[in-house]
Amino acid sequence: MTVSVLAWSFLHSRVSQAHVFHITGTIPSSMPCLMLTEPLDSPAASNDDVSGRPRLPAADAPEASALIKDWIKWCRENHPDCRNLIDGSEAADHEEPLLPSRMLYLDGEVGAIRPRLVCTGRDLRGRYTALSHRWGDVQPLTTQTATIEERKAGIPWQLLPKTFQDAATATKSIGVDYLWIDSLCIVQDDHDD
Repeated sequence: MTVSVLAWSFLHSRVSQAHVFHITGTIPSSMPCLMLTEPLDSPAASNDDVSGRPRLPAADAPEASALIKDWIKWCRENHPDCRNLIDGSEAADHEEPLLPSRMLYLDGEVGAIRPRLVCTGRDLRGRYTALSHRWGDVQPLTTQTATIEERKAGIPWQLLPKTFQDAATATKSIGVDYLWIDSLCIVQDDHDD
C-alpha cells in the first residue's frame, strides 16, 4: 500500500519545516514525527485536506494508547522544547507542570469516566492533554457564566460530543487525569477570561 505522510518539525514552538512523503510498504516506526496517513486514492489525501490518520479500532484501544505513549516518549527524548516549561526552564523528569487555571478532571476509569470542571488556582501540578478541534457550524458544549457551577458539579457523559468523549477516553487510557478543552475550560461569555 502507498500512503502519503505529512511530517513536520518544530522550532521554538512553531512549525519550522513540513514535508510530504509518499511511502510504499511499511512505515518505519522509528520515523521521528507525528504521522498521519491515508491511502493515496482516498478523498482526504487526493484533496490534500489531510494526509490521513492511523486506523485504530477505538479511542480506548490498546494500540491507540501505546501509539500515544510512544509519541510522547519520543518527544521527551528527542525534542528539547518538549521538556521545557512555559517559563523556558527545563522540567525535571519527575516534575509535573502547573495546570492551566481551569481543567476537566476525569474521575473514574475508562468506560466510566465522570468529567467535571475544576479551578486549579494556578498552583496545582499534573500532566494533562489538550484537545484542539474545529468548532464548525454547530457550537459544541460550552461553559458560560451561568453554567460554571453546573460544570464543576459534573458533566454528564452523554452531553459530551463524541470528539470530547474520545479525547477523555484517550487521555485516561494513557494514565492522565486532566484534559483541557477550550469550549469547556474557558468561560465563553466572559471576554476577560
